[in-house]
Amino acid sequence: SSSFGRSNYFGYLQDLRRAHRGIPLVISEFGVPTSRGTAHTQPQGWGHGGLSEEEAATITARMAAEIREVGGAGAIVFAWMDEWFKRNWMTADFEVPVENGRRWQSMLNPEEHYGLLALRPGREGTVPLPGGAIAPWRALAALQSGRLLGADSVTLRVGQDEGHVYVALESAAWKGRPLAWDSTRLQLAVDTFDPALGQMVLPTSGLLSQAGFEFLIELNGPDDAQLKVLPEYSPFQREHVVMSGEYYGEIFRRPVLSVRRVDGVFDSLFALTNRPRFVGPGRQVRGSGDNPGRLRYGRAADHSLADWWYDEEEGMLQLRLPWGLLNVGDPSSHRVLFESDPEQALGRRPEAPPSRLTSVVTDGFRFAVVAWRPGPDVLGTIPALDADGKWPLDRFRTWSWPTWEDPTWHEYLKPAYRSLQQLWSAR
Repeated sequence: SSSFGRSNYFGYLQDLRRAHRGIPLVISEFGVPTSRGTAHTQPQGWGHGGLSEEEAATITARMAAEIREVGGAGAIVFAWMDEWFKRNWMTADFEVPVENGRRWQSMLNPEEHYGLLALRPGREGTVPLPGGAIAPWRALAALQSGRLLGADSVTLRVGQDEGHVYVALESAAWKGRPLAWDSTRLQLAVDTFDPALGQMVLPTSGLLSQAGFEFLIELNGPDDAQLKVLPEYSPFQREHVVMSGEYYGEIFRRPVLSVRRVDGVFDSLFALTNRPRFVGPGRQVRGSGDNPGRLRYGRAADHSLADWWYDEEEGMLQLRLPWGLLNVGDPSSHRVLFESDPEQALGRRPEAPPSRLTSVVTDGFRFAVVAWRPGPDVLGTIPALDADGKWPLDRFRTWSWPTWEDPTWHEYLKPAYRSLQQLWSAR
């Protein structure tokens, strides 16, 4: 323990110092990233990602103080600015083509978020933030409208930048009204590639669609919201599989592709961040992980990793979804993850060369919204259902976005800059 309390990092520094007695010890890199994605967890919560900018500021300053306390001759914080081109083992296979990684910021990639100087997508003042200014949300293109939760006209807005897909639901009839989460649930289904593939039936609400969905977002309340995926399209092993059995400790799965299903099944995501390992004869450390599909409710001003918010005053539900969470391999060129040879990947052409996990161009996304009450009773949909209570394909409007080569960005100093400034100016 250091003077701040229990610290595995301080123990490591002590061991390092003892191993180099009589030699000045300079720690050439220290710090923690502010990415939404987590690649590794640490006992004191100093994770490789998954930290808000405020949390990272506290941890980074403590690391610097503990380096000084152990007798270090100096230290260099990593890094000065966020670096969009960097790779990380958790996301490396899913950012394809690799050469386009510099064009967009993967919010799931910790290596892109170490900077004291944030380089964030979009132009300053125009980026929609959960719970932030309403103007950037209203600037999103209106895709479709329909009846939902007692409102005759609810507008579905969608937009994007180099880091996120933004989705908003707004109605003048909702202004000043809370969403009754004790009796109301929302589903947002997303078709990201080829409407003939994907899940044709939504769970619970039981609605049948001619557009197949790869993803389903379930909003059951501020403390219970998550994104789920078509089982065959998940790049991760299921939790019970990766924690035991034939694929013990193997985080990724293949093939990754969309298939037609009509059974209403979607899987929760599970990413193994700490692999199981043996540390001695008969001594095993169990693996651990988290669900990157869990959506954090809150204002971005209060927590930099907030995913969604309901603005009661404006009557608007707001979501920001990282591109990587939707299996987008490269948003700048409209490419989503898929097998290079789906037939071979499914075992239907065993004589063919092995399929590779690559990315393919999509024509765009299609969205469906369902409001329902446990029972279930459907309380409205976007788009509207036909006379048989189904969604014909022609009811969906496809949302596409412009490609780009040169990204837009804005910059600001993260709180860690000031926490280090305060620490180093105090002594």
